[in-house]
Amino acid sequence: MNRITSILVILTFLFNILIGISLFQENVNAETYALDFEEENETISYFAYAGSNITIDENDAYNGKKSIKVTNRNSI
Repeated sequence: MNRITSILVILTFLFNILIGISLFQENVNAETYALDFEEENETISYFAYAGSNITIDENDAYNGKKSIKVTNRNSI
């Protein structure tokens, strides 16, 4: 009986690890979003997860406009 209980505990532990990895470990590829503001005072709001890198391209890479690039390593 103790052996069956031990095996069930180990299997439950491994199952919980697999579920945790699948829920909280989603790899997202980097994407670049081009923004076209009509007015000079328009703003953008964004939320970045921990581990995200946000960079602003100052080299007028898209039609003379600045671009924002968000790279997520891990997100939910």
